Amino acid sequence: MNRWYHVDNSPELDIPLAYPEDIVTAEIIEKMFQPSLGKRLKRTEIDSIAKAHEKIRRKVQTRLGAQAKNRLQKLISEGHCWEALFSIHPILEHRLRRLLKYKTMDINEANSEILIDPLREKLCQEIQSFRHLANLTFLVGAITEKTRGKILQFNSDRDSIAHELLKREILPEKLQKLCAAGLELMDSLQKSFADLVPKPEFIVMKKFYIEKIPVRPSE
Repeated sequence: MNRWYHVDNSPELDIPLAYPEDIVTAEIIEKMFQPSLGKRLKRTEIDSIAKAHEKIRRKVQTRLGAQAKNRLQKLISEGHCWEALFSIHPILEHRLRRLLKYKTMDINEANSEILIDPLREKLCQEIQSFRHLANLTFLVGAITEKTRGKILQFNSDRDSIAHELLKREILPEKLQKLCAAGLELMDSLQKSFADLVPKPEFIVMKKFYIEKIPVRPSE
């Protein structure tokens, strides 16, 4: 029997999300139709529905990692390169650690699943050095030698700029160039993850949530 899905193809998402129709319908009836039955919605109530949709969209962005890059690009465009630069580094570390962890686990490519072994996961978490983390991720084949070199160069340039800041002013162009390199590396690591575990055409979500709309009687 065919099952219908409501698919969210928002342009900022790299993977469409699909919500089963029965789940979506039940949520809409409970949170939107039943409270407004026999009543005329006011402007404030229509705005509440719009805000509920925006909240769902933000959750989706966070889940797929799009929000982090969007926020960083906004910071850079507004001239806040220092804040962006020192946010990129922990994001790269997180993605390297995730790649190392997943690459050393058992992977079921057919179902895009990874079986996590607690001991291996613990060992991956215990790696403290950023350089060691990048080198190990390369050694297990999760990233290319070219990407490893760029990551280590970014780390070195970031440390160098941090030390220079104590002595003299850093040119904005230099900061922007390093931030751009960091964003490119974020994309490279995300692609490495996609190559490691093939992405499905869309992700089927088990829950669709709408904020309850408080409906007041029409005046």
